[in-house]
Amino acid sequence: MRNKLLIVLGVVGTLIVIGIVIAITAKKDKSTTNSPTGTEATGSSENSDFVGMTGDCKPLDSNQWYRTDATLTVSPTNDQIIGVFVEKRGFFRSIDGGQTWKYLSKGIKGFQSSDTPEGRPCYLEFRAAHIGDTNPERLLLGALGDFGTITSAFNKAGGLLESTDGGTTWNQILTDGLNAYVHGIAVDPTNPDVIYYVTSNQKGMSQTESLLKKGLVYKTTNGGKTWEELPTGLAENTAGQEIFIDPANPSRLVVATATFSGVPGSRTAAEQALGILVTEDGGLTWQSFKSIPTGEAILESFAAPTKIEHMYFSIMSDAGSKSYYSKDMGKTVTKSGMAMDVVAYDPSDTTGNKMLGYSWQSGSKSIFESTNAGATWQVKGAIPTDITNIQDPKQRISKIVISKTNSKTVYMSGADAKVWGSTDGGLTWTSLLSLEKLP
Repeated sequence: MRNKLLIVLGVVGTLIVIGIVIAITAKKDKSTTNSPTGTEATGSSENSDFVGMTGDCKPLDSNQWYRTDATLTVSPTNDQIIGVFVEKRGFFRSIDGGQTWKYLSKGIKGFQSSDTPEGRPCYLEFRAAHIGDTNPERLLLGALGDFGTITSAFNKAGGLLESTDGGTTWNQILTDGLNAYVHGIAVDPTNPDVIYYVTSNQKGMSQTESLLKKGLVYKTTNGGKTWEELPTGLAENTAGQEIFIDPANPSRLVVATATFSGVPGSRTAAEQALGILVTEDGGLTWQSFKSIPTGEAILESFAAPTKIEHMYFSIMSDAGSKSYYSKDMGKTVTKSGMAMDVVAYDPSDTTGNKMLGYSWQSGSKSIFESTNAGATWQVKGAIPTDITNIQDPKQRISKIVISKTNSKTVYMSGADAKVWGSTDGGLTWTSLLSLEKLP
């Protein structure tokens, strides 16, 4: 018998709402029992990282093709150390600039599957990541779940995970009762025990109402032992898309939110409910700025690491692809000269004006550069040669990272477990990782 479990995961990447369907195969043995959410393992396993349900580990469609989302991390002190999480396949790390890679996923829970390499778990989609500014061995990974707690059958394989040894081992730092859907992470650079994450005001499959009562942001001041829900305000069908912290003033943060209408799979942008949220006191109070025009919604947001006031927003609009830039933390926005889907600010540029960008919606097979905070863009170089169809979701770039120690060193990641590297500031690219190359 084959059952299906539908999990709606909200707004991810440059798509609107993606429904993930996991095919669950019932097994007629003593180690499994049928449950309302599929086939759930109840017997012991030699691998303690196996949890929950069993089934195959194949992508449902091209939009879910071994995504890396925004999980690419580069050490701030040694740009040869790279980490990335691959949907369904786990976490991988290189210490030689991508020449060789190791599979490091002990402690990351996953589902039992008969078609994963070497009998490894099948992993959820992890959307967010953070690497320590002063301790690059400390990593955080946030998963997209079903809006329930970490005890739900699905979220047992998700939540917010921490590694203190460069990804070799991982531990869950969320406590029960929290919404385990993690869409963005921010950490106080002066106190790594202070962590924030943004989530969504949707309800889990087994719930009659959302877990959230006050806001879209959770905060811990003790490394995850306890958490507080911050009073950002709530609105129906509204999610936090990303959260940024000002390194010069860690009490100042900005959260980009999006509100949608319609049903999953065919949602459209709705009138902004919360807009762009700013706090100056570590989350005690928030201001809302509805600067994005009505009928448009933020899909991706970015902030300059050296000047948080400079931000860039990739927009969903019925009028077509569109982006805005801001020089005041999103309080006001101006339309960008070209719509970028993914951008990266140069961390060595203290003005917050230098950026690299990529636009699959434009159809251009180019990497672009801006020197005026996203007002205008010029061609920097070509996209990697192995991207033959820029409109194909299986070949889509999802993150760009510019080295903090050498701006000529740039990395990109995308679907199909891809990671590319450039040593000339984005003019040319070398393939460093792909699904076929995974160890």
